[in-house]
Amino acid sequence: MAGAAASVAVVRGREKRSQAASVALYNDLMQREDPGSISVTEVKAIGSKFGVDFTQTQVGDLQQIYSEFLAALIPTDETPLT
Repeated sequence: MAGAAASVAVVRGREKRSQAASVALYNDLMQREDPGSISVTEVKAIGSKFGVDFTQTQVGDLQQIYSEFLAALIPTDETPLT
């Protein structure tokens, strides 16, 4: 029984670190004048702070961040894209 509880605690810890890493990346992007200026090295550095490899474990979060970034760029009214 103790082994199962320890396993659950480890999984929950990983999930919390992964979520914290995604939030940190999102916050970093939002503080930039040009979010597109972030480099792969910078993304990896943020992930390593939390022991997370975004390319293997956080693909869904990266897609969500990118989707929000694109939505912010595209006008919501009738303005033509140029």
